Amino acid sequence: MRLFFKIIGVIFLLALVLLAGAWVWFWGRPVGIDNYVNRETIKLATDSPEALTFAGLDGTLLDRHSDKLSDYTREQELRTIEKAKTALEGLDRYGPDGLEGEELTTYKIVTTLAGYAMESMDREWSGYPVTQLSGPQTNVPEFLTEQHKVTSEKSAENYVKRVDEFGRVLEETQVNVDRATQAGVVAPDFILQAVIDDMRTFIEGGADGNILVTDFRERLAEMEDPLSEDRQAELVASAQAHVANRVLPGYEALIAQHETLLASASHDAGIWRIPEGETIYQEAVRFNTTTDYTPNELHDIGLKEVERINADMDAILIAQGLTEGTVGERVQALMADTNFHFPNTDEGKEELLAYLLELNDEIMEKASTVFATLPAAELEIKRVPEFSEASAPGGYYSPPPPFGSGPGTFYINLKDTADNPKWTLPTLLVHEAAPGHHFQIARNMELKGVPFLRKFSPFTAYTEGWALYAEYLA
Repeated sequence: MRLFFKIIGVIFLLALVLLAGAWVWFWGRPVGIDNYVNRETIKLATDSPEALTFAGLDGTLLDRHSDKLSDYTREQELRTIEKAKTALEGLDRYGPDGLEGEELTTYKIVTTLAGYAMESMDREWSGYPVTQLSGPQTNVPEFLTEQHKVTSEKSAENYVKRVDEFGRVLEETQVNVDRATQAGVVAPDFILQAVIDDMRTFIEGGADGNILVTDFRERLAEMEDPLSEDRQAELVASAQAHVANRVLPGYEALIAQHETLLASASHDAGIWRIPEGETIYQEAVRFNTTTDYTPNELHDIGLKEVERINADMDAILIAQGLTEGTVGERVQALMADTNFHFPNTDEGKEELLAYLLELNDEIMEKASTVFATLPAAELEIKRVPEFSEASAPGGYYSPPPPFGSGPGTFYINLKDTADNPKWTLPTLLVHEAAPGHHFQIARNMELKGVPFLRKFSPFTAYTEGWALYAEYLA
């Protein structure tokens, strides 16, 4: 027995040594640039409960976040900026001397991102706090309905808490819009109007008809191990009360705030209108293209590309017997041709989705003969949430979670099926899904031996360049 306890003691001591070594290797004094980047990424991610949910950590031993939403205050933003600056200052200890291969690539990517980040970190505003495409009023409802999984009683309770938290987020958003206004950062009138229209659509059904309640009710009923009907009703009632008492008043306050701004807003769209606008634009050009082109040089390239594409389109249209009018007029006539429209009904929209699924199956079958490696993540095709479709783009891609716990998703806007004639859908699908963004981004998520940060590519020229290449390949 004494020998047994001695063996157990040795094993326990060895485990402590291994754990201590692992702590030093990864967390205390990270060995290698990959460990350092991962550690700093984790530190920054802890400021965002939404990021931790996206990473698939809900319901795990590390779950201390899934009943919370991010802090949107300026104070929290400054704390995060200080974290980021500290992380960037430590990066030079890991390269570039002595690095090669993937580690050198990691250093170059991270230092490039760091350079862009440092340029804007000390500037309070580099854009508008709320637009029709971004901001908590749009992002949080989509996050709650699409990312927060309802699979157990605990996850359902946490969903309800997050709905309550959303009230606080909306209050913080209103403060941020006030701060931006005082700094001279106000969106043009057409953006303000789109934001107002979207928020009115979101609240028009009242609490009982709100997507945060109706979607929650459906997901509770669809759980593999459903709760009792009484418990489901209790949870739905709690969510509905939070929507009625916290969320809807928050939207009403934001609507009133934006209506006040709209009364005196400019129609000029240029970012030059806001403080340091010219600099912000130049930085955005460098970040999105990773080049040193000036805005005027890029504009000239764009004009030449429009001329080239216009000539290509003209040739295609002529080959189809369409010769009357300008290229734009002929394309508009094709868009309006009802022979290519799905019925703008619930049944017609389902038919459109079914067509996309069938088309994707055909593409995937051909892709296996062209690509050596296909992403393991499946692809879902869903409609853009109805509360945001009035001003959402025609389609967009949402990546799979980074640890293989779900599919990638192609969202298509079905507010009016006439916006997506049948002849336009193959190109849209190829661009946003396979072999476009889905292949590129889902495969990124599956990369081995690189830091977590490299699974995401924020470089627009790279991501959109691949999607454009996919269109030509198809």
